[in-house]
Amino acid sequence: MSFLDILILLLELFFINLILIFLWAGLYLRFKYPSQSSLAESFTYFTVFLIFLVFILFVNAPFSIATSLLNNFIVTEFEVALKLFTLLVSVLLLLSILNTERALFALAVSVEVNVVRLLIIAAMLLLISVNDLIYLFFIMELYALCSYVLVGYRGKVSVFSAESSLKYFLLGTIFSILMCYSFSVIYLTTGLTNFSSLTVYLSLSNVTAFEWQGYDIFYPIISLLLITFFFKLAAAPFHFWAPDVYDGAPTNTTYFLFVIPKIGLLTILVKMSFLWEGSISLNILLFAATTSLLFGAIGGLFQKRVKRLLTYSMINNNGFFLLALATSSLYGYVFMFFFLFIYTLSLLGLFSALNSLRLYNTLYALKNFWSWINLFFINKIYSITTGLLLFSSAGIPPLVGFISKFFILFSMLVSFSNLNYLVVLALVLAPLTCFYYIRVIKVMSFSKKRFWLFLRPPSASTSYVISAMTVSLFLLFWSSGLILNVILLLFV
Repeated sequence: MSFLDILILLLELFFINLILIFLWAGLYLRFKYPSQSSLAESFTYFTVFLIFLVFILFVNAPFSIATSLLNNFIVTEFEVALKLFTLLVSVLLLLSILNTERALFALAVSVEVNVVRLLIIAAMLLLISVNDLIYLFFIMELYALCSYVLVGYRGKVSVFSAESSLKYFLLGTIFSILMCYSFSVIYLTTGLTNFSSLTVYLSLSNVTAFEWQGYDIFYPIISLLLITFFFKLAAAPFHFWAPDVYDGAPTNTTYFLFVIPKIGLLTILVKMSFLWEGSISLNILLFAATTSLLFGAIGGLFQKRVKRLLTYSMINNNGFFLLALATSSLYGYVFMFFFLFIYTLSLLGLFSALNSLRLYNTLYALKNFWSWINLFFINKIYSITTGLLLFSSAGIPPLVGFISKFFILFSMLVSFSNLNYLVVLALVLAPLTCFYYIRVIKVMSFSKKRFWLFLRPPSASTSYVISAMTVSLFLLFWSSGLILNVILLLFV
């Protein structure tokens, strides 16, 4: 190992060391000054500072294209851009939930929860650059274990949080075993774990790639590998855990896990797409995309709880991500990352708005959107911005959510002339997804009932995030061509 190997991952290693120092210092200060209530709040501010510090260091990174640890990690301009985007979104996300963190302070777990969040962000930074199956497995396990903790940290005061964590842990363990098994079979049949080496190996194989004792096991193993990633993404038909887990998890945790991990998971799927390009396993990808569109659209029609509704919306959007991934083309990947960029910003604004709807005296979140009756008469500006964010998520022009989904369907038409029925299905299901978004707006603005709630006003930082994301929905619509060109140049 040379010094250059360490230099390429220096920022990630620096970030992880900062997390360990933060954990030690936070636990020491909490033990020494247990009565200082303001100390717990400062931990969240310091978490934001750490992420912003690493963001500044990445902006000034001296390298653009490099490999590390025997080509097991790759850093290009595109990876650096994705890491910067992940860090920036993390900063905005934590700023938007600062005023709702008092539940953490009451439980005296502010240090641990913020450390777990930082570890998930560090795992995503490493996941974006990873280029080897062994390192990929350990990074995915780091992310999974931290997610289990983050879902269940309120287990002492909420039976739903404990149940969600246990269910997530049991199912996640099963699929982690399947992922490890698929990786081990790939190594058993090829003797390779590096993505670059596997790409060369597959290009040299004429009939089959993975053959063991005379049996062709390429398609079963790749299909099993795809299934494990479908579980991690909460893509149908392996989405069955997501509504219960995300609904039972603390609201800030649901918010965090919706936004941050998606960037790293989709990036690693694009890196591993060489395994199923032009193979029978591509049909499984298309099947998962179709069922995600179907279950996400229909399942959301019957939901009354906010987090379950948004979970089915996420499942539906996963269908669009998988459609772009199935194209296995440059423009399909560019359109997918453009959709990811818009989707992340929309979720950032939408969750900031919905998460700040809390009762004045208890800080409890409004988990049932029927509690938002007459919200338009209580706070008109707040309702209008939330409505615009919902319209963008539904894909209604002239908001940028429309054009991002349009590009995905356009790439499908160009790549698969014989699969036009998938585009037709997506267009048919679009009004259903619009229905449950518009139903929320109807409850806020046009309900005949008179039900008044005393709500705590959102903090200044939350208001800034909501305003910035709402304005960006219009600006990005007119500058979408520029963003697509930037993504294309970075990707190439």
